[in-house]
Amino acid sequence: MNYSTLYTYDSEKICDVKVLKGRTVCDDGIDGRISITRMIAPTTMKGTNLARAIGNTFSYSYCQHEHDCCGCPRFNTYAKRVSAREYVVTTYTSYNI
Repeated sequence: MNYSTLYTYDSEKICDVKVLKGRTVCDDGIDGRISITRMIAPTTMKGTNLARAIGNTFSYSYCQHEHDCCGCPRFNTYAKRVSAREYVVTTYTSYNI
């Protein structure tokens, strides 16, 4: 198991979440990938909806290129709360092609 830290939009730490093993549900190669995993919030955050924080923390692109077709990945992440502490997290990976 891994742990990841959630941050606010202003980069303030919210909490650490436990990241359970995920799986890829669709892999179209260069066209992109869809992965699903589950995350467990600490008991101190029970009942707090962290879906937006999860999405903001794990959606990113490190591309610094000034041109298209560089092939850099972009990650868009969405979370759905399924219990007081557990979230199903879907990440869509696309490539700048």
